[in-house]
Amino acid sequence: MSNHGAVTHGADVDAAVRTSELLEWAAGVYWRASIVGEPRVLDPDQLQAVIEAAVSRGYGATKPLERAS
Repeated sequence: MSNHGAVTHGADVDAAVRTSELLEWAAGVYWRASIVGEPRVLDPDQLQAVIEAAVSRGYGATKPLERAS
């Protein structure tokens, strides 16, 4: 069946699963936005600005837990 699924990949199985979870989340965000109107797609400059802001803030990066003293 064409157009009825997605394929993701990663360095290992865990990474591929995380990528598929991210895709599922993004699809849900888009679907919910479409309920209230036509979602606006970012142009390349806007997309680059979002990427740079996320990277500079460490968004999505894991940090070690601090141990209680």
